[in-house]
Amino acid sequence: MDLEWELIISLLCYLVERNKQKYYISKVPISKDAFPPIIDLEIPTKYDKEVVNKELKDMIDILQEHYKKRVIIYVTKHTYKNI
Repeated sequence: MDLEWELIISLLCYLVERNKQKYYISKVPISKDAFPPIIDLEIPTKYDKEVVNKELKDMIDILQEHYKKRVIIYVTKHTYKNI
């Protein structure tokens, strides 16, 4: 894995640990005409599947409750096959 990917993953992990969904909610207003929240999920297989799925579920639940819209998950083929 190259340095760029390591930095991206580190940043994503940091944001999740810091309540990423709360930050998202504080910056994205509710609008009936807006797209639903979109989560871009690109995670290497070195992360524990159960932990990733729990954090993802928690984030989805919070965003869906707040925006009253189903979350869209954008995922790479590699991540989809492994998570």
